[in-house]
Amino acid sequence: MAAYELLNQYFEEEGMPVILSKSMNMIQGYTPKEVRKDEEGIKIMHLLGHNLSWFLKCKEAVIKAGISFPKQEDNLTFNIVLGTLFAGGRKQI
Repeated sequence: MAAYELLNQYFEEEGMPVILSKSMNMIQGYTPKEVRKDEEGIKIMHLLGHNLSWFLKCKEAVIKAGISFPKQEDNLTFNIVLGTLFAGGRKQI
């Protein structure tokens, strides 16, 4: 679980969309035959594909409507030790 959260953290820190399903977006098995036996994983992948398709349609509609995407802050960092947020070297309150 910690590794999965750590992988998603990089996308979140960059302000990228993370498409979700009902559980962790993974499927179990070492071979294609084993993967096909993971019924829960197959359902998760199906829902993930459905959600990704919906997101891409929404993104396309936003672009066609001329709506701009949110502006991202530059140089935004979080100091875990102090628990403070910094942007461009200045503390944000």
